[in-house]
Amino acid sequence: MTDKVVSLDAYRSDPHFSGTMICLVCDHEWVGVAPVGTEWLECPQCHTHRATPMYPVQRSDELHLTCMCCGNGLMAVTPGMIYCTQCGANVMEFEE
Repeated sequence: MTDKVVSLDAYRSDPHFSGTMICLVCDHEWVGVAPVGTEWLECPQCHTHRATPMYPVQRSDELHLTCMCCGNGLMAVTPGMIYCTQCGANVMEFEE
């Protein structure tokens, strides 16, 4: 009887997250699953790699930036600036 028992531990991989995803190119929404730490997902509609979770984890005790041009809330931070990942508008520039 035990020869038919399969250990699930042998098939488990890294932790995953799930939820509503949105493409920053075509605005397509879908429910997806990806490994924790995944930065970009491929959109099943337009096939670009510019999709992200629609509701990322945000701390309630911090101020959050929103793009004044397109309303996107996902920003990229570089040593020289903070910019919108959807339209590329500069949100804030830093001087050295």
